[in-house]
Amino acid sequence: MTGVHLSKLSEAMVLFTTTEFGFFELSDAYSTGSSLMPQKKNPDLFELARGKAGMLLGLLTGLMATLKGLPSTYDKDLQEDKVPVFQATDTLLAILPVLADALETMTVKPEKMRLAIDSTMLATDLADYLVRKGFPFREAHAAVGKSVRLAADRGINLEQITLNEWKSFGAFESDVYAVFDPMASVKRRHATGGTSPESVKKQIQKAKSLIEGDYL
Repeated sequence: MTGVHLSKLSEAMVLFTTTEFGFFELSDAYSTGSSLMPQKKNPDLFELARGKAGMLLGLLTGLMATLKGLPSTYDKDLQEDKVPVFQATDTLLAILPVLADALETMTVKPEKMRLAIDSTMLATDLADYLVRKGFPFREAHAAVGKSVRLAADRGINLEQITLNEWKSFGAFESDVYAVFDPMASVKRRHATGGTSPESVKKQIQKAKSLIEGDYL
C-alpha cells in the first residue's frame, strides 16, 4: 500500500513538473539532465519510485499465492515470507528518505497553478451556491448545466455571463460572482480530508501523530 501511494505521488510529480504544467520544479540534486535536450530536467527519481510499485505488488502477489493454499496452522511454506517481506522493507527504506528530500527541496510555482484554474472547475461550487439557498441538488445541477452550455457555446468563461443571464437560470444574485474565487472554494471544504486550511492542518497533525506513535 505504501508503494502504491508513493507511485501515485510520483506520477503527480512527473506530470506536474513537465513544461505543459510547470507547477513544480525539482532541485538539481534530485533531477537529471536530458541526453538530448539541454534545458530539460528529468524526474528520474520519481519515475524509478513509480516503477518500484510494480515490484512491490509482485512481491505481495507472490506471498499471497503462497498463503492461499495453507490450512489454519503453521506450515513450512511460511518460511517463504522472509524474502518478499525483507526485500519490500529494504526497497521502501531506500525510497522514502530520497523522496522526502526531493519534496522538501522542490520549488512550488503558485502563479502557474493559478493560471491553470478555469472557471468551469467551479461548476460544482455554483450548484452548492443554489443548494445553500434551499434548492434540491438535482435542480441546482440542471441550472448550472445550462450556464455551462451557454458559456461553451459562446466561447466565454462562466464569470463572463451577465447577471441577467444568471438570473434566468435560477435564483442567482449578484453574489454569484464570489463563487469564482478559487481560494474561497478551497476554504469551504471543512470536512475530514477536505481542502480548507484548517482541515489540512488537522490532517498534517494526524500524520505527524501517527509517525510519532501517539495518535489515538
